[in-house]
Amino acid sequence: MEFVTVRNPYLSSSKTEEEAVDKHMRAQLLVVLRKLIVEQGLTQTDAAEVLGITQPRVSDIINGKISVYTVEKLMFLLFKLGWRFDFSYENGKVSIESENIKSQAA
Repeated sequence: MEFVTVRNPYLSSSKTEEEAVDKHMRAQLLVVLRKLIVEQGLTQTDAAEVLGITQPRVSDIINGKISVYTVEKLMFLLFKLGWRFDFSYENGKVSIESENIKSQAA
């Protein structure tokens, strides 16, 4: 049996490449949020309070329900957890740097 590796698993189930890219970004951001919630030892109720959302919406994050959130909302939730992002463009390359400002305050 031969396995095929793809960069974006949503390409085959999306109507357009743009839709696939959006789904892939949302899925990646959900994974990051879920890992941060678990790493910080937050219950879903605690996470809901920190993020300013309801516990069922935290459950959606934990369960990877990408249809519930936009990329913009997921980035805002990362902001609520103390993460800041700096996007830049130089010499034909886009880069993103991240920083956790909560870890610096500790």
